[in-house]
Amino acid sequence: MPSRQGRPRADAFADLVTQNLNCPRPDGHDPYVDMIANPAVDVVYVATPHPQHRPIALAAIEAGKTFSVENSFTATSLATTEIAEDARAKRSLQWKRGGPAPYPSSPR
Repeated sequence: MPSRQGRPRADAFADLVTQNLNCPRPDGHDPYVDMIANPAVDVVYVATPHPQHRPIALAAIEAGKTFSVENSFTATSLATTEIAEDARAKRSLQWKRGGPAPYPSSPR
């Protein structure tokens, strides 16, 4: 649930989702470490500004969560390498599709 604009806006968004989609109210988490520690969370999708991707991805790996990181993956190649090595060592799954998929009839 988004909390970037502050808790009141996140709560209003959660209420809107609940009313319009007739579904359970999404949980809000602030800071992100609370979300990652939540046993009900299976997957972490990182869509913060890219300088923040590294600590969130590393926390997800440490918690054993599957995670996906939005482009740009990180702010530096060193951070990308660190995440990849940590994920490999802990056998964590990172899902990422690196660009638009070609149409079936397009040349590869």
